[in-house]
Amino acid sequence: MKQSKRILAKALAFGLVVTSFGMTMKADVEAAGDTAHISDGWYYIKGVQSQKYLTVEGNKASGWTNVCISSGTGVEGQKWYVTNTNDGYINLTSGLGNYMLDVANGEDIDSANVGIYQGYGGNAQKFVVKTTDNNGIYSIATKASNAARNLDVSGKKTADGTNVIQYRASGNQNQQWQFESVDGQAQETQPTAAPTPTPTPQPTQTPAASTKGLELSYTINNWGSVYQISYKITNKTGSTVNGWTLKVNKNQVNIGASWNVNVKTSGNYYVITPVEWNKTIANGASVEFGSQGTGSIGDKFDYEFEGAATVQPTQAPAPTTTPVPTTTPKPTPTPTPAPTQNPHYNPTATISNSIPSKYSAVRSGAGSGKIVNISYTAHDYSANNRTYTKRANVYLPAGYDSSKKYPVLYLLHGIGGNENEWGLTGNNSQVKAIMDNLTYYGDIDGFIVVTPNGKASASGSTDSFYNFGKELRNDLIPYIDSHYSTYTDREHRACAGLSMGGMQTINIGIGECVDLFGYFGAFSAAPTSNTAAKTADILKNNKYPIYYFYNICGLQDGIAYSSASTAAKNLPSVCNQFKNGQNFMWQELNGGHDFNIWYLGFYNFAQIAFKK
Repeated sequence: MKQSKRILAKALAFGLVVTSFGMTMKADVEAAGDTAHISDGWYYIKGVQSQKYLTVEGNKASGWTNVCISSGTGVEGQKWYVTNTNDGYINLTSGLGNYMLDVANGEDIDSANVGIYQGYGGNAQKFVVKTTDNNGIYSIATKASNAARNLDVSGKKTADGTNVIQYRASGNQNQQWQFESVDGQAQETQPTAAPTPTPTPQPTQTPAASTKGLELSYTINNWGSVYQISYKITNKTGSTVNGWTLKVNKNQVNIGASWNVNVKTSGNYYVITPVEWNKTIANGASVEFGSQGTGSIGDKFDYEFEGAATVQPTQAPAPTTTPVPTTTPKPTPTPTPAPTQNPHYNPTATISNSIPSKYSAVRSGAGSGKIVNISYTAHDYSANNRTYTKRANVYLPAGYDSSKKYPVLYLLHGIGGNENEWGLTGNNSQVKAIMDNLTYYGDIDGFIVVTPNGKASASGSTDSFYNFGKELRNDLIPYIDSHYSTYTDREHRACAGLSMGGMQTINIGIGECVDLFGYFGAFSAAPTSNTAAKTADILKNNKYPIYYFYNICGLQDGIAYSSASTAAKNLPSVCNQFKNGQNFMWQELNGGHDFNIWYLGFYNFAQIAFKK
C-alpha cells in the first residue's frame, strides 16, 4: 500500500492523472478558457461528469453516424486521433477509419447534433481545446460556432447511450473532458517534456513475411485525360503492421494529387507512405486512400511494397517511419501568365445583352476543356439522412493541372430539371463553349463548374429543393474539394442558377450558406425566392462580405419577373451589404423564361465571378 501511494504521489508530481484507461495528459497551469495544446496521437476522451467515453454509436461507421457516451471498453469507436491543424484547431479522427468528429450540417446553433462523417477537415470537423479551472480537464469548443459552443452531454445525463451535442459554453461538468492516451503512456505538452518512452524498437529490417502478407487492390476511374485511383491495402501477414511503404511506377502512373497518404518521388517511383492515423493496420484489416492524375493510364500498373514492420497489437513504437510532411505539399499555385504570354490573347468579352459568336462557338482541340460525370454519396435529408448515390457533371478547364488550385462555380438547374439541364454533358455544351472561349482568349482565368441535381432526396420531391444547402455543405462540396484541386475558401467559390436554381442561390446560397460562397448569380429567380426585405433581415448580422450578386431576368417572363424583381431588383435600397455598380447588378431585357436569358446570364456571370 505504501509503495502504491509513493507511485501515485510521483505521478501527481509529474502532472499526470491516473484514470481507468491509464494516464491522461495534463497541461501546465493556465487560466481557464485558454487554448490548450493536445499532442497529435490516439486518445480516449472521457466525460468528467459521467466518467464515460465519447463513443461512435454502435461502434460502426457508415456515412454520418451519431456519437454518444458509454462505459469504457477500449473499442475502436472510443479511440480518437488528434491532429493539430496549425490554426489553433484540431481534427478528431475515429479509430473506425477516415471519419472525423463532425457538427451536423456545420450549424451554429444550440443542440446541433454531433457525430462522425467522412473526413475532409472542414469547419464542421474542427475543434479547439480549452483549459478549465481544473488541470487536465478541458472543454472542447466547435469551430462551427466560432468556439462559442462546446461538446455537451445532452441533458447532463450519465447513462450509456446519452447523446452528445453542441451547446453554448456553460462551464458545467457535462461539457468537461479528459484526454487519455490510448497506449497508457504519459503525454507532456511542453517542448521540454520528456520524450516518448524509447523501448527497443521493432527491427527496421522487415522480415520477408511481413511484406508478402500485404495485398493491394485498386480501381481506376478514367475520364480521358484525367483519372482517379482508389487504393486498398489489406493486411494478411498474421500480425499488426505498423508503418508501410508502397512504391508505384512513375512511368505508368501520374500522381498530381492524393488524399490520406504522403507521396514523394524516388527515381522511377512514387513512394507512398501513410499519414499518422492510418499507418497501423491490424491483421485482417484494410486502409484506403486515393490519388488523381492526368494523361493516359492503362488497366494496371507495377508496384511493390517495401518493408512493413509487424508488431504486437499493443506495441506503440515511435513514429520513426512517418515521412516528414513537408516533402509532399501541393505546390504553391502559380500565377496566371501575363496576357502577352498567351498566343491567343484577344479578350473582347463584356457584360452585354447578347453572346458574341466568338464566345458561343464549340471548341475542340486547343482550348477545349473536359466534362466529367461523377457519382458521390449524399444524404437524403427528407428521409432520416439515409445515404444514397447521386450524380453530377464537372467541367474542368483546358489544361487542368492538379498542381494548381481552381475556383469552383456550383451551377443549379430549374424545378423540372436535373444535373443535365444545363447541358454540361458533351462537347456541344453551351456552358462548356462559353467557358472554353472566355479562358482561351484570356477574358477569365479558368475555373471548375459543377452542375449537380439540386433535389436533396432520393425521391426527387420538389420540397427537397429547400434542403439542398445541407447537401452542399456536408456532401457535395467536401467531395469536390477532396477529388479536385480546388481552393477551399469562400473567396473562390460561387453559386448561381436558373429559375428554381436562382431561388436556391438566394434562399440557400445567400440565406444559409453565405459562409461557403462569396459570389452569387440568379437567373430568372423562381417565385418562392426570399424577398429583398427578408434577405436584408437574414444578413443584418452577416460578417461575410458579398463580393458580387448578379441578377438577370426577361421583361416578358410571366413566371419569374415579378418574383425576381421582388427578391433582388431593389436589394441595395434595403440592405447596405449590396452596392449598385460595386458588388450588385440587376439586368433586365426583352426575353422570356428560357435559355436565351439563362445562357446570357451565365456568360455575364462567368466574367464577374472571382474578380475580387
